Amino acid sequence: MAKYLPIIRQNMLMSFKQGLYNPFSALIFIIGKIVRFVFFLLFLFFLFKKVPPIAGFDLYDLMFYFLVFNLIDAIAQALWRGVYHFDAKLYDGSFDYTSLYPVNTLFYHLFNYIDPLDIITLPIFIGYFIFFVVKLYFVPAPIFVVGFIISLFFSLLAVMGIHILAMSLSFKSKITGELLWIWRNFSQLGRVPVRIYSKAVYFFLLYIIPVAFIINLPARVWQANISLNTWLIGIGVDLLILIIGLITWRRLRRSYVSVSS
Repeated sequence: MAKYLPIIRQNMLMSFKQGLYNPFSALIFIIGKIVRFVFFLLFLFFLFKKVPPIAGFDLYDLMFYFLVFNLIDAIAQALWRGVYHFDAKLYDGSFDYTSLYPVNTLFYHLFNYIDPLDIITLPIFIGYFIFFVVKLYFVPAPIFVVGFIISLFFSLLAVMGIHILAMSLSFKSKITGELLWIWRNFSQLGRVPVRIYSKAVYFFLLYIIPVAFIINLPARVWQANISLNTWLIGIGVDLLILIIGLITWRRLRRSYVSVSS
């Protein structure tokens, strides 16, 4: 793993040079992300300030779930933004060239572009999350904080698995970006507890596209609102998604010859 750290550092430096080439555009992008973040919090505040709890969740519960979703989404966008352009590299021959590099091909394309603008905003989101739980919400017992961090890590592994799966399917069709946007649209439903939805939607988000296990799991652990068995199942589902992505990559990568074939 140590040999890959210089590659990540070099890719990050190159990404920063590209992303900050136009400082005005970068500033507008950062302001836009922060404004969208603040507006959704305000939306929840004004919408639920005078509304009774929904399915047992009050305003601060909903805000907490949104902050957890935002952490997962922001980290994923910062690390794997370059994946959205993977299919283009297949069709312009760049993938054939980079396959000759003395480094794992999957690793290279996963971390080929680390978005500097998301990296810049990430400390702001993390800082507000800490402020919120300390000043406005609550900090649970240390065991649940540790469980939250573990759950967050496995949620990110699952999201990485989804990115790998999207990259893999691009060997058959030029659909990486489309698949990832479909996932992001579904993941938006995890900005609030999925249990507030109808039974049909909850079933879909639990068993078909497991947003409940990928996005909501860390928040439930923080609230100590989950059994050990359910937590282990959630961790298992997250790990399974990553394994499916890796297996799909390995099989479809073998079927790829070159852009000219």
